[in-house]
Formats: sequence, structure tokens, C-alpha cells
Amino acid sequence: MPVTEQDQLQTRIAVTTATGVEVFAFDDDELTLLSTFDVAEGSRAESGAGSRYVYLVDYEGGQTTLLDTGTYAEPHGDHDHYYTVEPTLVEQTIDGTSPVHVVGNDDGLVAIFDDGEGSITTLSEATISEGGFETNLFETNAPHHGVAVPLEDQLLITETPDGGLPDTVVQVAIDGSEVARYDEVCPGLHGEATTDGVALFGCTDFVAVIDTDEHTTSTVAYPDGAGDNRVGSFYAGEPMIGNWGTDQLLALNLESGTTSTISVGADIGAVARLGSDVAVLTTDGVLSMLTADGEVISSTEVIDPFALPEGHAMELPTIAVAGDNVIIADFHGEHLVIFDAHDSSVLATQALDQAPTGVVVTGAAGAHEH
Repeated sequence: MPVTEQDQLQTRIAVTTATGVEVFAFDDDELTLLSTFDVAEGSRAESGAGSRYVYLVDYEGGQTTLLDTGTYAEPHGDHDHYYTVEPTLVEQTIDGTSPVHVVGNDDGLVAIFDDGEGSITTLSEATISEGGFETNLFETNAPHHGVAVPLEDQLLITETPDGGLPDTVVQVAIDGSEVARYDEVCPGLHGEATTDGVALFGCTDFVAVIDTDEHTTSTVAYPDGAGDNRVGSFYAGEPMIGNWGTDQLLALNLESGTTSTISVGADIGAVARLGSDVAVLTTDGVLSMLTADGEVISSTEVIDPFALPEGHAMELPTIAVAGDNVIIADFHGEHLVIFDAHDSSVLATQALDQAPTGVVVTGAAGAHEH
């Protein structure tokens, strides 16, 4: 496969539809379609560990397929060299029963949690780029909707008390041996993030904080009057942000162990981080750029208003970040919108042949979305 050297890391945008995935190059504020692939119906696109691979997760079919978007860097002394190749689907797949959560770290290790088997498959993206496909399998105590968080040379895995949401986290070495156990640290665990050497988990009544070096735990209490609100998703940055109800976000100060709410003003459809700022798409079709303190930087109508689907349906707009730009995949409008967050303006739109169900950016700062 021909390799082209570039003067900087190139941006790729992977867009899933009901039955396929399209890969675009994004350069000089222009989108160019590079490749289109057929994938299993309903496959969900997830970021991996680096800036090259996208994980296409087929929950119903029990299979995860890797998309090589064809943009990467290689270290060369005190600097990197940048290359592109034609996007491809990796031949090897990860087979299971019901894969859901995909979590990667900065060292290139990715963990895929299979709810139906209660197992985790890990792989190193470095081995894929070198032509290999080495995986390791870890088992939990029972099938459940859990998660695994790869550390530098270890793994955090969840355990369930009754087959429902987990409450216990176990720290294991790569060989599977137990390093530390955090029993019942987080009842109703859902949502994870890592920052500054600690792991965060959303729990029914608080956020659990695990120091994986010291093997200690602490909690961050939810605000008074939380009611049924809880954190189930994190949007990593400084400070850490979590979801909170339908029209608010929760900012966490880990140093003081306190929280503060950010009111958005309309029902939230999608959230992404752009540095310390927060991009929020609401159901009125407005994209708001906020500081982590909740100050409104800009509010711009970028798509038509939409309704939130019931359950976990994929029939809603999604967003991702590419440098200073927010990419909006408009399900109902069947197009992409490129929004310049610096200038608060729409740079470009791209019509699609089908409704987009997800978008992941590779090769650009801020590429990770969860």
C-alpha cells in the first residue's frame, strides 16, 4: 500500500450510517471523501487509543471491526514524521457476544468490554500498525454492563453483585493477577474517565475516585437535591465534566472534592470537549460553546431542531472535535456541519447519501469523544 509523507498530522473524519462508514479528509476547511465501506447494520463508531483507528462495534452481531483511517505519526528522534495511507478495514475482528464500551489510553492500549460474556479483550494499536493483531482476554465474575479502563501496564475491570450494573472495581496486571480490589466502591457504576493518575466512576449517589498508584479511594458528593440525577458519562478535560439531568452538566473539582452545575437552557443532545471549553448541542439545533465555569462564549443555530429518541437509539445528531472545529453529524438533515469554534461560524457543510449515526475524528487534537 503506497505511503505518503506529510508535513503535519492529517485529519480524518469517519462517519457511520445505518449500513456503512465513510472516511473524509479534512484539510484547509474542505472535506474530501476518501473511502466508503459496508459494515454491519447498526454498528457504532468509537475512538481508540491513538489518532489512527476507529472501532466499529456491532452489539447485536457480537463483533468489533477496526477501521484504519490511514493517518499516523512515527517518532524520529526529537520530532515526529507524519504519513497517510489509504483507509482500510482491518482484516482481523474481535468476536464476542455483546460488545459495548471501548476505552483506550495514551500508551496505545485499548480495552473492549463484552456485556454478554462479562469479558474484556485488550489489544495494542502498535501491533496492528506493525501488521500484527495480538489480543488478551480477561474474565470478570459474571456477564454485566461493565467497563474496563487500561492503565500504563495494568487494567481496571468491573464486577457485578447481581448481574446488573457493577459496584466493584478490580485492578489487575496484564497477566491477569490481582493488584488491588475496591469492593463496593461504586454502586450502580456507569461512566468512567482517567485524569492525573486517578480513575473516576459515576455511581448512583456520588462519583468514586480511585488512586491507582496508592490504591486508595475517595468520593465526590453530588449537589444537594440531586434527586434522580447522577453522572453516567464523563467528558474529559480540566475540570472534569459529567452529564447531569436533561439540561445541565456537572463540573467536578477533584482537588476540593466539590461540584457545580452548569445550566445549558435546553435539552442536551450531544457534548464534546474542546480544550477546557465545552461544546454542547441542544435539541433546539443550537451549538453552544461554554467555558468550564458555564460562561457562554457563543451560541449558534447549526441544524434544525430535533427530538431525543427513546432509549439508546442512534437516531440523533452527534458531534466530535477536530482542532478548533466542531463536527456535527446531523441525522435528520443527512449532512455534516463544520463549525469553527474560534470564529463562531459555520465553515462548510457536506451532504451525505444516508443519515449519519455517528462521527469520530482521528489525526487531530481533541479527537477523542466518549
